[in-house]
Amino acid sequence: MKIKNYRIKFILFHPIFIGSAFLLILHQFVQKVWLINLPFIDAYLDDFLAMPFILSLFLIEQLFWKRRTTNLSTFEIIIFTVLFAVFFEEIIPKFNINYTKDYWDYLMYVLGSLLFYFMINRVDFSTRLRNE
Repeated sequence: MKIKNYRIKFILFHPIFIGSAFLLILHQFVQKVWLINLPFIDAYLDDFLAMPFILSLFLIEQLFWKRRTTNLSTFEIIIFTVLFAVFFEEIIPKFNINYTKDYWDYLMYVLGSLLFYFMINRVDFSTRLRNE
């Protein structure tokens, strides 16, 4: 399948997106299959990597179905981050003992969203698209 939309191609092959996906999978494998415990990484890596991965997938989906032609707005990223953080840090721990509320996770979600914002979302495609 040939991807014609340059923005989708840019996101799918961006080192941040690929790195986030790879590290998320690798970490789950190390933690759950090999049963290797790395306390700091176990506590914060997934929270940090989740936002660039999820926001990238959301933007790809929006671009693919032509629901948008622009990057995500700052407001959308903030709302997405807050909803994601509140869901995983406030709501889920009340119903599942495997999840714990940790205020440092909020910082990791914000840092991950900032990574997405500055490294993937802020790329200006208007000049590139005019030249094609």
